[in-house]
Amino acid sequence: IISSLDIGRILDFLTKEILIAGIFRSVTIAVVEEEKHEIAIARARTSFIHGFRVPGTSSEVSEPRVLNARYDLDSENIFAETARLGEMQIVEGWDYKRYDPNIKPNSGDLSKVSFFIPVKIGTRVLAVIATSCTVAARNLISRRIEAMLPLLDYVAIAIEQAHLYRNLNITSGELADSERGIKAQEAVLKNFLTSSLKGISKYDTAKRNTVYVYAQYTRITGWTLDELLGMDDQGFFNLFHPNEQDSLREHMQQVVKLDDGESLEIEYRSRTKEGEWIWCLSRNAVFNRNQNGTAEQFIGTILDITERKRIEEERTTRRNLESLGVLAGGIAHDFNNVLTGVIGGLSLLQERFDHESFEFETVDLAMKAALRASELARQLVTFG
Repeated sequence: IISSLDIGRILDFLTKEILIAGIFRSVTIAVVEEEKHEIAIARARTSFIHGFRVPGTSSEVSEPRVLNARYDLDSENIFAETARLGEMQIVEGWDYKRYDPNIKPNSGDLSKVSFFIPVKIGTRVLAVIATSCTVAARNLISRRIEAMLPLLDYVAIAIEQAHLYRNLNITSGELADSERGIKAQEAVLKNFLTSSLKGISKYDTAKRNTVYVYAQYTRITGWTLDELLGMDDQGFFNLFHPNEQDSLREHMQQVVKLDDGESLEIEYRSRTKEGEWIWCLSRNAVFNRNQNGTAEQFIGTILDITERKRIEEERTTRRNLESLGVLAGGIAHDFNNVLTGVIGGLSLLQERFDHESFEFETVDLAMKAALRASELARQLVTFG
């Protein structure tokens, strides 16, 4: 999804894959158009009407519907509200105030739960994904949305870069023939680069060094262009985590083999000027070729995804703990069943001895140990 610069293809692919994966049964996507201060309903798809069949299932996914509904970002519409707030909105039933008045609900819509999920980079919302379900499926869909959140980071990056590519092409076509146009084009590019959360750099394969960085790159890493120019090849690679240096070298070798219009991405850890390790998502493409067509330079963007990685790690840890709890609870339950038999046998054995005898005292010690073990097993069952 991140390899395309066509926003239509991005939306078509995203809606199709969400339904094929069985995450939702219907999906609608609205895209924020900042220059118009609007949000446009761009795609809608469902698994209920005839389309292509999903292999291995009975589900069918419709062809995407291209919609033209638009709403001002300051309006009461639920898509606009989600884009403004930057937080998921959940609506039970049909909200006549915040839904499009031109859409008439059917009887099933009146009892559904609808989710409106922002797709964003930082606090900047680029799109809103909507789906709905029955009240009974609400918790299930909520868990699926939580699991899907890391994917939305990639979707946001793809949409942002598609917007940038489209706007630069529009600017180039309209303004490139005049000095005023060129200055305006430069201003548009500068505004996009400044507002972007991604750093931009250019690497020269012959010099084996970075020859250009934009300001955001320095804000992310702390390294200036002069500092990078002063590094040799090994010094440059020492900026990356030792575990990822080989994969980065291989990545760079693959990038220079790309055709024009293609790009390649990679995740890695980079050392900032302050000595901290941050996770980065980088996407690279050929920037310049010599007369023989060999790539001389490639350009890349980097995005700090350290926080996303931290959240993913927390989710993984939480899932592992939940799995461990289930396993421990199951084992403890079986162990407690065994102890029940042991305690019963010891109780019968105690009745055969005099309370003052050595044998009774020995069995009593075993009974106390078994009861303590049973209590520990009960606690583990509760934990599970």
